[in-house]
Amino acid sequence: MLEDEKKKLINKYEKSKKRELEKGYIIYAGTNDLDPDVFKVGTTVNSSSRTSSLSTGTTEDFVIKKTWFCRYYKQIENMVKIRFSKYRTLARKELYNIENYDEICAFIEKMVNFCNENDQEYFEELDKIERKKLEEQIEKERKIKEELEFIENHPPRLIFIDNNRSNKKKCSKCLVLKSVTKFYIRNENKDINEKDYDLDNEEEYKKYIKKKYRSNCKKCDNEAARLHKKTIKINPNHNKKICLECKNMIEIDNFFTNYETNKLYEICAKCYVLKNNLETEHKQCNSCHKIKSLLDYHKHDNNTYRNNCKECRNAEARSKRDNSTVECQYCKKEISKTNITTHQKTKYCQNAQGKNVSTKRNVKATSRSKTVIQYELNTKNIITKFPSITEASKFTGIGRTNIDKCCRKINKSAGGFYWEIET
Repeated sequence: MLEDEKKKLINKYEKSKKRELEKGYIIYAGTNDLDPDVFKVGTTVNSSSRTSSLSTGTTEDFVIKKTWFCRYYKQIENMVKIRFSKYRTLARKELYNIENYDEICAFIEKMVNFCNENDQEYFEELDKIERKKLEEQIEKERKIKEELEFIENHPPRLIFIDNNRSNKKKCSKCLVLKSVTKFYIRNENKDINEKDYDLDNEEEYKKYIKKKYRSNCKKCDNEAARLHKKTIKINPNHNKKICLECKNMIEIDNFFTNYETNKLYEICAKCYVLKNNLETEHKQCNSCHKIKSLLDYHKHDNNTYRNNCKECRNAEARSKRDNSTVECQYCKKEISKTNITTHQKTKYCQNAQGKNVSTKRNVKATSRSKTVIQYELNTKNIITKFPSITEASKFTGIGRTNIDKCCRKINKSAGGFYWEIET
């Protein structure tokens, strides 16, 4: 019966498809004298009715110049839209520039000839997807019929068994017989099949109910869940853990975390420090997840240590800092954005501005002062000499400590220059 129905549906589908193809569709290209710079490409069934619909609201009629007959009109129209999208005047309409009229018409002729020659092969490829959909619908209908037949031949088994015993189950906690609807279904056995059990037999029916439903009723399960929540709130040790080394109940905050497994260590922080022979108190950084001494952490105003170590905080500060350089508009030197304001106050830059600030250094060098040489950073060419570091910082506007560190070779540069004490 099912095979006969399948053949009938396929025959109906093929007949309807043939009727649509026998009608045929026309691809046309036409112009209007009011818009001579534009022509339209589209599809119709009747060319005469289409011209009247296109000519509404105009004094002159729309003229169709060329027509092509093809069954695959939609595919060709879409290909024309994609290939000649540059020549379209409006995005939503099939209007193209008249200069490309011959090129588009030649492309349509090639596609129409190709489709008409390979008509049968192309038709079979298009129908593969639609045939699969039709077969899937037939399979669904077959499954529904089988289920209906099974229900007709196998009615509910509860009718054949004593209702007082079959519909009810005893709760293992409250020991009361209750209906099966007052028990939760097990998550493990949700998809259990009735076909695997002979429900007419009482013993097999009991096994079926045991596997499907829980041992406690809904009321007892809900009470147990409420009590569990209360115990978590009342229990003072729910945020604590036992250390395996010292065997004391300690709060979770005093345990280091192992970020490879995303779990706490089984030893507390103090035992971890003693086990690894660490001298000072230690703390775990939140960013790099390394265990470091408290000396590697900055303090808050409350004398409490920060969560991130010094290295991580300095790295964040460097990433936020703008290290890009800018050319000074007066002396035309490349200087960092942060030091541009201090540089413009220097005597060198003020002389470039035309303020004629005296560059004479009347300060006498003391017995302890040492001459400082200013070099270019890349070429190491000498620029000037200063009698002391303080005089160099006043003249250039660069910090005294930065110049001093560069002279002692702690830093590589200061203010974009290299500094050295004359020997």
